[in-house]
Amino acid sequence: MRRRGAVVVALTVAWAALTGVRAAAQMASPTPNGSAILVRVKAGLRAHDRPPYVVYTLARHDHVNGVPDFLNSYTLRVWCRTADNAALSRRARGAHAFGAAEFITPAFDKPIDPGPPTDDLLDVIRQTQGNATPTPTPDPAAPRVIGSVSVVIETSYHVTYAGVDGNDHHLVLEARRDPDRNRLTDLYVDRTTYVLHRAIAHDHMYADGRDIPERFEIDFGLLDGIPIITTIHGQTDYRTLDAADSGAPQHEVDYRFEDVAFPPTLPEWYFEPAQYGAHKAEFPS
Repeated sequence: MRRRGAVVVALTVAWAALTGVRAAAQMASPTPNGSAILVRVKAGLRAHDRPPYVVYTLARHDHVNGVPDFLNSYTLRVWCRTADNAALSRRARGAHAFGAAEFITPAFDKPIDPGPPTDDLLDVIRQTQGNATPTPTPDPAAPRVIGSVSVVIETSYHVTYAGVDGNDHHLVLEARRDPDRNRLTDLYVDRTTYVLHRAIAHDHMYADGRDIPERFEIDFGLLDGIPIITTIHGQTDYRTLDAADSGAPQHEVDYRFEDVAFPPTLPEWYFEPAQYGAHKAEFPS
């Protein structure tokens, strides 16, 4: 009996020690800082210059109550100048563009199709050339700086770390101000590379003279090392406007950005609709 009691005591001590090691490990691995992760995502986006031009195919497919809406489904081939999102577009079938040229300015949360695929939803403020602050000449008499502390502050959003989703960090965002502009609600970021994989944002569907809230699920990819939007799934429930109208339709839309390319230049007349008439024979296909 004494021997068995000694074994029980030894096992109890070992289990307590193991539990203490686990607790210490958990204390040594604090919850990641959501704001710090978002700052790293922004830094990664800043590391890539936005291409001056992007050419892409936009395939749009609408559904109302699960039934395809062919009237509002179409495919466009788009030639876009990213400095102002001015673009020439033509209807497309597969890789072939046809018909009249139309001038558009694709944008998010506007009464126009979203895009272009290089659009920066995080509204990253890039450094502008020629406005750099000169570095002052060090004063030899000044005391030496031994160390400094940098504080990560995310000014646009309050960021909460929501945990791990597969291989991604999941961040929940709440706009600190101007929610109509800062419309992101969720980000999914690669845990190793901090590349943005997926985002959820508020948008609107503009129909019947109304601005109807719409939820966008946006997937991202990389092309030539440049982050691009690959797909968007939008969902709108008209009942958000009138909860009593149980028969209100539910609208869904899917966008696919395909055949994306970054030409070094495009003709200037592409972005001057008044010149389209003189260049009918030169419309890009």
